[in-house]
Amino acid sequence: VLPGCSFDFLYAFDVFPHLDLHTVWKYMQRIRDLLRPGGRAFLSLADVTAPGGWARFARQRHASVGGFCFLCPEIVECLVRRCGLETERQSRQVGEGLLGLNVGVESERGSGAECEA
Repeated sequence: VLPGCSFDFLYAFDVFPHLDLHTVWKYMQRIRDLLRPGGRAFLSLADVTAPGGWARFARQRHASVGGFCFLCPEIVECLVRRCGLETERQSRQVGEGLLGLNVGVESERGSGAECEA
């Protein structure tokens, strides 16, 4: 990403399940910095509290890129709030154990700069 760029919308599907918690935190901070004021992001995460998520977690011996690194909605919400973002909506795909999260910029942290492709 070019310096000074910001975006109205960011999308990350099937990325966060392959990242450890500290890396997820870094990505959340970067998402906050890249979103314009009023910007939105959609993130998918692996939810250990969902029946399908627990079943998949129980089958794994350890977290790996080939497997999933699981979170729960409460941890995700904590990360979102600590970044100065807010959750607009959560949607669960219970069978798969995925948690869809729409987040938005709560503060004026985004740069507001336009980015040319």
